Amino acid sequence: PRPAAGIEQGCPQGGRSLARVARRRPWEPPQARWASLPPTADYPRKPARRPNLFGKKRPPFRAKRLSLPKFNGMLKIDHFTFNPFSENTYVLSHPNGACLLLDPGCQSAQEEQALLDFFAERNLQPDAVLLTHAHLDHVFGVQFLHRQFKLPIYAHPLSKGMIERLPQICQMYGLPPAQCPMPSHWLNPEAGFDWQGEHFDLPHLPGHSPDHVALIHPDQGFAFSGDVLFRDSIGRSDLPGGNQEQLMESIGHLLNAYPDSMQVYPGHGPSTTLGRERKLNPYLSGRFS
Repeated sequence: PRPAAGIEQGCPQGGRSLARVARRRPWEPPQARWASLPPTADYPRKPARRPNLFGKKRPPFRAKRLSLPKFNGMLKIDHFTFNPFSENTYVLSHPNGACLLLDPGCQSAQEEQALLDFFAERNLQPDAVLLTHAHLDHVFGVQFLHRQFKLPIYAHPLSKGMIERLPQICQMYGLPPAQCPMPSHWLNPEAGFDWQGEHFDLPHLPGHSPDHVALIHPDQGFAFSGDVLFRDSIGRSDLPGGNQEQLMESIGHLLNAYPDSMQVYPGHGPSTTLGRERKLNPYLSGRFS
């Protein structure tokens, strides 16, 4: 039988739920099971769940894949979230079946297999890798893709030093040493980037990282912003090579050079638009309105 209302009071989870926790013995009266419980104020609360970045065990891999809308029936964007830093890896696919991989962050064997299964499912042929910058969470998967498909790798010339120091940087984060092949092509931001007959703007956006660039298709209205601009946030400037003043100048360039309707796909978190961030981003409040 359900205990009286007065007995349920003071039970933080309610009488029905707590009955599963503290089951009375058959010979005890119903009141006994509540009398042995601590007061409500002292009842232990479940701690907030935090990401397990450095533990020995990682949770089971669950590939997060989001198919994003097509633009003018031409290019299609697909998105994966990889590695302990929840980094966004983008697959930009052309109607002819070629695809460009931006910031491949797949680290584990399960994540690598998720990409291979996706290529087979969509009948895609990986064509190249482009890095917005060379921080470790954005380059974990470069060696795997280069070894699997012999892909050309594009990055800013200032990425060279970070790629050379990648094993040491991984150890600083308590992660196994990783390797990344040196890019085969150095990007020239002033010339932009051409791929499969499509021309992209390639502005140099330092502040989060000295080598940071964004890949922007003005005609189809989308931009891969890397770690410069996020939904309701901005990139860190306290990492080696970061500079807060440069970061704000880079964000100002995006907001002033492109329309508010520009769709932004960042290196972490959900997509957004330049117009939304201009109005609602607390780090930009009133600065670029």
